[in-house]
Amino acid sequence: MTGFVDYSTDFESVKAISDLINRPLYKDKSIEEMNGIYCTEEVGSPDGVCPRWEKTINKHIDNIIFN
Repeated sequence: MTGFVDYSTDFESVKAISDLINRPLYKDKSIEEMNGIYCTEEVGSPDGVCPRWEKTINKHIDNIIFN
């Protein structure tokens, strides 16, 4: 498993998210639907998904939308 990337600005994080969700495998999927495809495991997660990843992605999206 690779670690999380720490972006220095919200813009950089949203650019990375945008690039990711525009790949054919993820296009037209919500962040919730991508969880378990892109992020396949998180240490301590009993069901094989990544609650921290999903929460982090949504936090950056909210920062851009609401700030």
